[in-house]
Amino acid sequence: MKEVSPQDHEFLYWYRQPENKQAVGRAWLKQWERDHWAEDVFEPEQPLTPEEQAKVDAYYPQIFDTLEGRTGDLKDEDEAIRERALSDWYGIREFKSLYNGTSGEDRTAIIRAIATVIKRTEQHPNLSAGLIYGVAHLELTEVELTAAVEPSIKKLSRTPLATENDALRDAIGKYKAFRISDIPPEWAAQIYQSLRNTPSQASQQ
Repeated sequence: MKEVSPQDHEFLYWYRQPENKQAVGRAWLKQWERDHWAEDVFEPEQPLTPEEQAKVDAYYPQIFDTLEGRTGDLKDEDEAIRERALSDWYGIREFKSLYNGTSGEDRTAIIRAIATVIKRTEQHPNLSAGLIYGVAHLELTEVELTAAVEPSIKKLSRTPLATENDALRDAIGKYKAFRISDIPPEWAAQIYQSLRNTPSQASQQ
C-alpha cells in the first residue's frame, strides 16, 4: 500500500473529524511524553554571577505582582475588584505583557526568575499554577524558555503536591497540551496509515 501524504484528500477528510483529531492528539502526547517528559536526567544548573542574580531577583517580585493583579489598572483597586479581574485572566495577560516587554539579558533574567518561582512551588502552589498557565501561553518554541523552565515543571510534576493540588495538576496538563499543540502533518498521516493498515480497519472497509 502506498504511503499516505499529508495532502491526500482521504487523509484530510479523516483528520477533519473531531474524534480522529483527538485520537491523533492523544497519540502525539504519549509519543512526546516518552521522548521529552519521561527522562529523569537533568542538566546541572550553572551558578550565576552577582549581576545576573540581581537581575533575577528584580523580576521575581514583579512576576508575583502581575499574577496577583497588583500592577497596571488594578494596582490601587480593592481586593474584591482585583479578584474579579483575576478570574478573567487579567493576571495572565499582565504576566505575558511583562515577559513580552523583555529582550536580551532581561529576557534571560525573567526566564530564570520564572524557573525560580516554580522551584519554590511549595511556598505558593496556587500562584505557581497560575504562572505555569501563563508560561503555557508564551511562545514555547523559544529554546531558552523551554530549556530553563521545562525542567522545573517536569520536576514539579513528579512531586506529591502536583498530584494532590488540582490547580497545579490542571496547569501542568495545560502546559503539556500547549507544548505539543503543533502536530506535524506528516506524523498525523503516519497515524492514519497505521490505523488504516490494522485488521480491524481493513474489516470495516
